[in-house]
Amino acid sequence: MKLFSRKERQKGVVETLITRGDAARDQNNWTDAADAYKAAVDHRPELTDIWVQYGHALKEVGRTEDAVSAYQRAAKQRPGNAEIHV
Repeated sequence: MKLFSRKERQKGVVETLITRGDAARDQNNWTDAADAYKAAVDHRPELTDIWVQYGHALKEVGRTEDAVSAYQRAAKQRPGNAEIHV
């Protein structure tokens, strides 16, 4: 008996990764936040808001070029998002 589809299981994994990223961010643990957010967008690259959070975390650990790339990815997906340009 199949309880959850692959897509449903993946959604649960992504939600867990985002929750981990948010918790790490809230503790100013930017490296762990970046790792969790990156894993989330690896699973679901269409999550524009998580690309932004990933960019913020990268910026905080001094990975400016990588942060810019993450912000650019988000901007390409959702032009006009004010948070991307902060």
